[in-house]
Amino acid sequence: VSDTKNEWELLVPIIPFLLVAPSLKLLAGWESVEAAFLIVVVPLLIFPAILVLGQLYNGNESWKHRYKEGGIFALGSLALS
Repeated sequence: VSDTKNEWELLVPIIPFLLVAPSLKLLAGWESVEAAFLIVVVPLLIFPAILVLGQLYNGNESWKHRYKEGGIFALGSLALS
């Protein structure tokens, strides 16, 4: 029997990133062309934030294991862009 750990809870922080694009379409009426700037802007904003948070929470168990040292947020930002 395998002792693999189910890590579906790691995907929970990605859900808000995935909901941004549909909400822009539904609530603001944006078309994909109008939201194209997000391809560049989102990673440029998220990655420096990950660097700062990494310095603040360096060694924290939650940062290290739950958020995979910022990798979960990076994955969310790339999913949004």
